[in-house]
Amino acid sequence: MTARHQRFTVLKQVNNLFMLDIDHVELLAHDFHQTLVHPRNILSFALEASPGDFYGDLTHGKSLDVRPGHLYFLPTGNTLHFTRSLSTLTVTLHFGLSLLPGVDLYSAADPCLMEYAPDAVERMRACLEMPPATAALQIRAEVFRFCARHPPVRMSMSEAMPDAYLKVLDHIRNHCDAKMTVRDLAKLIDMRQDVFSRSFKRAVGQSPHALIRQTLLRQIVDYLYSDLTLKEIATKMRFCSEFYLSRYFSQHFGISPREFRTNIAPVRKML
Repeated sequence: MTARHQRFTVLKQVNNLFMLDIDHVELLAHDFHQTLVHPRNILSFALEASPGDFYGDLTHGKSLDVRPGHLYFLPTGNTLHFTRSLSTLTVTLHFGLSLLPGVDLYSAADPCLMEYAPDAVERMRACLEMPPATAALQIRAEVFRFCARHPPVRMSMSEAMPDAYLKVLDHIRNHCDAKMTVRDLAKLIDMRQDVFSRSFKRAVGQSPHALIRQTLLRQIVDYLYSDLTLKEIATKMRFCSEFYLSRYFSQHFGISPREFRTNIAPVRKML
């Protein structure tokens, strides 16, 4: 038998950059009526549902009735309307899937969807009774199953990513704050700013300015799930003040950080 050996260099590169982050998982029964742009992807598994409850995708003009045994995917960036009552019970999680720091592969380009998935719903129900570590593994597996069934459309990235740009991506991921500039990134790899901006966008598919903005917003969201005060978050992210942090967040998501914590914060964290 002839030996077969095949190297997938692109797969290796993508695997090194690929990130799945789950912010929280909650068992949710909540009387909630609000329109907003959510900063993270939402995956919701309906255990029980009340007639008349729905998720509205205002970006694409869709309305999804909440029904038992169904899952619902609400991508980040869409303008969403939530109509939920206390008799609707879901296991709901917020997650991000990225190849680049701060750039979610799902976005407003992807419409919201509902899927009849009773087996997936029951697996998520079973997680409620599992030890935390086992539940965490099962939940991550469930998210990957969903992403494999519904792959994102935003998979554009050069197959030959220069090592210098991998260095830039790593620097953005680990050191991004409100003071970071494109000039800082160009200096990091000893390039002129204008040349760097053009070549980086061709190779990565996003401008360095957009990556800084998206990473910064993602980090603010991560901190909002913590117990830090807004003043402490502003200090960590090197904003001039809590006011500028709040204005920046509101401009992009349509709600203030305080509203995010009040209405979107986990009811009961499982992870």
